[in-house]
Amino acid sequence: MLHATGKGGLDVIFGGQKHATFKLPTTTTTTTQPTMQDLLHLIVKNLLVDKKDRCMFVVPVSGIEIDNDNDNDNEAQNVENGGGAKDGDGVKEEEEEEVTVTPGILVLVNDTDWELEGELEYVLEDGDLISFTSTLHGG
Repeated sequence: MLHATGKGGLDVIFGGQKHATFKLPTTTTTTTQPTMQDLLHLIVKNLLVDKKDRCMFVVPVSGIEIDNDNDNDNEAQNVENGGGAKDGDGVKEEEEEEVTVTPGILVLVNDTDWELEGELEYVLEDGDLISFTSTLHGG
């Protein structure tokens, strides 16, 4: 089993649920072993109450631009627009695209920053505790 927590207000977009337990997926989108990428898709599919809030948790990897010469206008526009192309009602339907957490969400894998664990490529293991904490609430 895999345990995930949402903190810093993320529970609001997950219907008030702060903790979730998942059985490790047997089929994956990336490799033969489940990765963080698969977990993000699983969370969006099973916990996100309103799909219009998807951009508050994940954005497409291809939609993130880093521009060190200008302010954060591109990043803010990306988040406001849901991270890229949309269908008619403003909700992106491509669930199998490569996504990452929205900037401003701290991800810990067993209390270690996910950047030290390989980020999206981290291979999930039975008993892992994955924590997602929003730092965007201003407090």
